[in-house]
Amino acid sequence: MKIILSIVFTFVGLSLVADCLPEISANGIDQPAYLKQAIVSGNSGKLLFNKKKVQLSRFSETPYKPVNISYEVISSSSVSPFSFRQIVCIRGQVGQKKIEGSGFVIAENGYILASKHQVKNAKHLTAYFQDGSSHAAKLLSVSESLDLALLQISFREVKPLLFDPTGLTQVGDPVIALGCPLGLSHSASQGIISAPERKLDGMRLLQTDVAINPGNSGGPLLNRSGKVAGVVVGIFQNAKGISFALPAEEARRFLGASFFKIGTLLAKENRHGDALNALLMSINFWYESAQTHSNLGEVYRRMEKYQVSEASFLNALSFDSQNANAHYNLGILYGNHLNNQKKAALHYRKYLKLHPNSVDAAEVSRWLSIAEAKQ
Repeated sequence: MKIILSIVFTFVGLSLVADCLPEISANGIDQPAYLKQAIVSGNSGKLLFNKKKVQLSRFSETPYKPVNISYEVISSSSVSPFSFRQIVCIRGQVGQKKIEGSGFVIAENGYILASKHQVKNAKHLTAYFQDGSSHAAKLLSVSESLDLALLQISFREVKPLLFDPTGLTQVGDPVIALGCPLGLSHSASQGIISAPERKLDGMRLLQTDVAINPGNSGGPLLNRSGKVAGVVVGIFQNAKGISFALPAEEARRFLGASFFKIGTLLAKENRHGDALNALLMSINFWYESAQTHSNLGEVYRRMEKYQVSEASFLNALSFDSQNANAHYNLGILYGNHLNNQKKAALHYRKYLKLHPNSVDAAEVSRWLSIAEAKQ
């Protein structure tokens, strides 16, 4: 018998403009929908990164590894009480039809994670907090395959929910789902982890027995410490006591990739401060992305923060010693700013070894000769 996974009714977002920004397909980011007015400042601008060394899809090749950060688990036989302060009800409209879903604050500056379902068809998107306040939301990034979306609102006075950094769940672990089911504002339901790793249609999911209804999708699944263990995605049609959530690790990967892209696009517009903030958020969610550290180093270099720039490039190489971008940019940093021609020559050689036939090889060879002559 074929089992149908029914995705719970979720929010929708602003309609997309196909030509507003380049389409990038990579690991959970099927159609980035950065709003043109939010990312592009109106000037054409040159690529920030030397010789076009930034690869927008490079992050998809770097395996995500959760950061090993210890945290204290509340000693309790049940889930501790939680507030709804970070939870939002997402409401939108498709034609004459109103739809509702859930979401939650994941970072400062008004960033919200929610479900992506039906997002391309919406005309309006609003986030409602428990205190009754509402804020227009704009869509920044989406994933068709993960059914996730990153939104932003202007309200920035709510501290975010934190993700469980361990990514560890076991059968029987108590969990609680927060959201807005069936139009009911800010509701909670409790249960346990039924299966910590269930694969359905190529997706890795957490199976729970938490009561999930239309409108819950996009809301957080919290563990007993109050950290996000997953994001509610759906239920089995006509089944009882079987619901699913996307693991926190997958949501972190999506957020890391989204902020990486946003930061890179902002950097290309020479909006260094905004780019810096976005790339730092990317690292917060996806610390071991070598490409993000490399791009962060280049932003710092353009801001003339050379020591921090060096540290960022070296971090990139600690995660991927074959990262050609980091070698290329370290050569420039050492040769032009830190006056260390020996190190400049070292990284130019490594770049040429990795890309001997690149369009930049001749120019890098010339820089190498200059660095060697100055030693």
